[in-house]
Amino acid sequence: MSLSGSCLVDEGTRNQLWMTAARNGSQSISAAVNNACKAVYSTALRIYDPYTGLANSWNTSFTFTIQPEEGALPGEFMAFAITANKTVGTPSTAGLYDDSIFKTGGNPEIQAVAVRFFTYWNNVSLLINDKEDSTGRNWNLDKYNVSLNKAYDRMRTYQAWIDYDSASKTMDFYIVALDVASIKSVSSRVFSESIDLSNSSTRSGLVPSDSYVGFTAATTPNDREIHEIISWQFSHQVSNSSLMGTPTPMSTGATSSKSSKLGLIVGVCVGGAVILMFLLLVITIVVMRRKMKPSYQKTELSSTHLDAVNFGPKRFSYEELRVATNNFSDEKLLGKGGFGSVYQG
Repeated sequence: MSLSGSCLVDEGTRNQLWMTAARNGSQSISAAVNNACKAVYSTALRIYDPYTGLANSWNTSFTFTIQPEEGALPGEFMAFAITANKTVGTPSTAGLYDDSIFKTGGNPEIQAVAVRFFTYWNNVSLLINDKEDSTGRNWNLDKYNVSLNKAYDRMRTYQAWIDYDSASKTMDFYIVALDVASIKSVSSRVFSESIDLSNSSTRSGLVPSDSYVGFTAATTPNDREIHEIISWQFSHQVSNSSLMGTPTPMSTGATSSKSSKLGLIVGVCVGGAVILMFLLLVITIVVMRRKMKPSYQKTELSSTHLDAVNFGPKRFSYEELRVATNNFSDEKLLGKGGFGSVYQG
């Protein structure tokens, strides 16, 4: 974690974080007066792809308690935030950082998206680049069995979940008191709001592509408390082109000579394969059509076949004719015609 402002961690385990806290002596701590704390993951995470502008989906969960300062009013703020930098300025009315520069249209390096708890009113707000919630996106937590502003309940441990879905551009927020429930459900969902964390040519991203995620908190001279983060998990789904340090820019149309030659070879091979498949298809069709045609067999009838027929002129064999004409003697010769000699049989 990267810490700035009035943040304290357990010196032994370093797995316990006190926000807006000051150390009194070696052990005891108290709420810092009119101060702010910011604790973020030490490495910036990719919120959207810098080349395509498409946002990444992510989800986070954390458990926390709020420890009141005796004699002070409940307050002031704690928030889970996505911010452009690690540092924290003077306490802001939004419970984030430097009130003088945190505003819409301000320096893009201090833009932020935050889910903020307002202790005094026991509500949660969705803040988008504004020092106050001008969108009306705030929800009271009374009906979710959460009582941040009740003195007798303010040491309870709560668990919160925030899920962002890039496809639907929706952020969902859930909260439960761990002495009542331990898992999120439809009944523990406080809001489901449309929010676009992508970047395009027509609109700038709400935060930079690479931003920091973590927590901020602030107190005032009269409203002060310690915000304790007990545990925290964050995960996000990043496409290959969105991996930090290994960006993959969109194609500009320029190609190297090697890639051009490779493309030509691939094109010729694919084209040849298509032509060959077409020729094989044509040959197959022709062969099949020929096989499907009816075959007409020419049958030559022999004399034996004709002799079996019971009608038409009688046929005599050569031997029968030779005997009948006395071996074709002249005595049997009757005359000659256009088809040869005629004998008496």
